[in-house]
Amino acid sequence: MAKILVIDDEESVCWAFEKFLKSEGHEVATAATAEEGLGLLGEREAEIVFLDVRLPGMDGLRALEKIRQNHPNTCVVVITAHGTMDTAIEAVQRGAFDYLTKPVELAQIRDAVSRIVESREHAGEVAELPRESGPPRADLLVGKSPAMQEVYKKIGAVAPTDASVLIEGESGTGKELVARAIHHASDRKNGRFVAVACGALPETLLESELFGHVRGAFTGAVSDRPGKFQKADGGTLFLDEVGAMSLSAQVRLLRFLQEHEFERIGSTETLTVDTRVIAASNEPLLSKVEAGEFREDLYYRLNVVQMELPVLRERKEDIALLVGYFLSQASPGERAVSTAAMDALKAYDWPGNVRELRNAVEHASALSRSGPILPAHLPEHVVEASGAGISDRVGHLAREALGEAGAYEKAHEELMALWEKPLLRHALQMHGGNQVATAAFLGISRSTLRKKIAQYGI
Repeated sequence: MAKILVIDDEESVCWAFEKFLKSEGHEVATAATAEEGLGLLGEREAEIVFLDVRLPGMDGLRALEKIRQNHPNTCVVVITAHGTMDTAIEAVQRGAFDYLTKPVELAQIRDAVSRIVESREHAGEVAELPRESGPPRADLLVGKSPAMQEVYKKIGAVAPTDASVLIEGESGTGKELVARAIHHASDRKNGRFVAVACGALPETLLESELFGHVRGAFTGAVSDRPGKFQKADGGTLFLDEVGAMSLSAQVRLLRFLQEHEFERIGSTETLTVDTRVIAASNEPLLSKVEAGEFREDLYYRLNVVQMELPVLRERKEDIALLVGYFLSQASPGERAVSTAAMDALKAYDWPGNVRELRNAVEHASALSRSGPILPAHLPEHVVEASGAGISDRVGHLAREALGEAGAYEKAHEELMALWEKPLLRHALQMHGGNQVATAAFLGISRSTLRKKIAQYGI
């Protein structure tokens, strides 16, 4: 049961809300103006306020602001007959939990109340968020799992050398972050770290981008231009998606790795620079060698030291730490994550790895504003794929069914049938109608299954 206040200048609307919400078991008060409603809130706190926008005297949006200031634990659902984009945006920005347009369906009211009640229940169940020491940094590698400890050890071992490094790992595992960490832990840390996304550049431009060109080398070359190798002189050049390089560019890169010299496009002058090369690939580069798409000699020049980055689904113990870190970057101050939301995050397999997790946390942070992050704030595909949220949805359906059933002798029997009949039907379909297999799958005897099939007329 929740304490609810309805503020609307239409008497019929207040009457309908009051009648319906009381039938749902809630305690309801009504007010015809914002001033009256604020006065009632001062006398008795309400958990939920349904607030009309257009009111005599103080308008609803101004009242919403005052409610959020003076009663921060009260959830406000804005209702209006004039559902414009600007009003909706302003209502959400001022802190409304939800926004409904008239005529409001009873199911919408029930759903809004259910979601608020559920959010308040989850808000009290907050997951512990371990924190990284020191201020958040965009280039920080985060993780305390054994797999990440091995990565840190390898960074520490390879950083003081000038050996070329090949970093392999799925998209989103943090290959560029590892490359930056190697650079910052090396004697080259005062030099530049220059990153090139080889797969993002057309074949005709990649060589010019890497090695530079002189005026007149090709159409559009109106002046001399240094390449990335020169810009990274004394520092580190990071070649992301190195497997996307053309064979021509591979020849030039091989020569540089062997001799540390090159010529700009259109020039015969040989240049020498002191640039370390770190390369990365999101698929095994050796497979490209075997397919004849990448030079074998270049592969071994790049792969002096190889690092394989772990995928997030194999180091889920780092998820809470990563969530806390990304939240500290997304919004200032302490933020909370409900245990239900954290369970959903840990249950999901993260095919996009750390990058996808970061996007999910930023998404949830934006939707939850300053409150705790709940499953409803996470991207829908994360909740659905993880299986999280099923208990919430079942609970919501149970409340709806109980509300419709009322109180009578056979309520339990009939409501259980709503769940059990489709469950048995789908289980039988899964097993091709085989009752023995279905009974074993459900963990019941065949005789019990047969009785229920007869009972429900399946």
